[in-house]
Amino acid sequence: MLEEGCRKVDFLFVIDNSGSMSAQQTQMLASFDGFITAIQSSLEDSVDSYHVGVISSDAYTGNAPGCNTLGALVSQTSAGGVCNFADGGRFATEADDLTVAFPCMATLGTGGSGVEQPITGAIAALDPVMAGPGGCNEGFLRDDAILVVVVLTDDPPYSTMDDANLSLDTSGWYDAFVAAKNGDPEALVVIGFVPYMDVSCVIFTLESPNLISFVESFGEQGVLASICEPDFAPAFAETVGTITSTCQNFEPPA
Repeated sequence: MLEEGCRKVDFLFVIDNSGSMSAQQTQMLASFDGFITAIQSSLEDSVDSYHVGVISSDAYTGNAPGCNTLGALVSQTSAGGVCNFADGGRFATEADDLTVAFPCMATLGTGGSGVEQPITGAIAALDPVMAGPGGCNEGFLRDDAILVVVVLTDDPPYSTMDDANLSLDTSGWYDAFVAAKNGDPEALVVIGFVPYMDVSCVIFTLESPNLISFVESFGEQGVLASICEPDFAPAFAETVGTITSTCQNFEPPA
């Protein structure tokens, strides 16, 4: 057993629920079990606690009133009904059967806003107002856990004022994520399935420089893959080593 490193991992999945995302959501659901099982197998001697949460790329209307705002964790959907998590929060834990809990959270549908805000939404999800006492995401983000953020979006850079728009000021994105982990970028892994390289499934077949640059800003802690991958499992498999090394090198705050 590791003498140092993380004992806890928080997973935040940011899933675009706009009209063009049906196939990609299906692929995410198909790939999740293999991904989370590989992580658990790699970290079985060190990690004993997981949080798994999902947000959409908009103010998700499937949530109950009061938490149908941008960045609020999804705890009920029109397709999956109410997700009754074992520990009573708005996210799954190791006490849940993730093969049941994750599809409930992640089956968001494609009726969301065409103004996709996956990174802005993630920043809102991690903000102390949302993640702190009384917030919709209370208890999800833990100081003594590493944070793995998975972004899934096909948002191209065109005229709507969403996160891919090239006129948007994105200079604060990286700092906001690092601040959520108490200034420690080594406590973060960011995985982006975004318009990158293969853009055959993306409207206007354009890459998204804002999203690519954001993931790249994390250096070795950032992993890029194309949203148009026919199977997400190989890309997920390549991230296991990054997550494992991040966990092993983590120094929890005193």
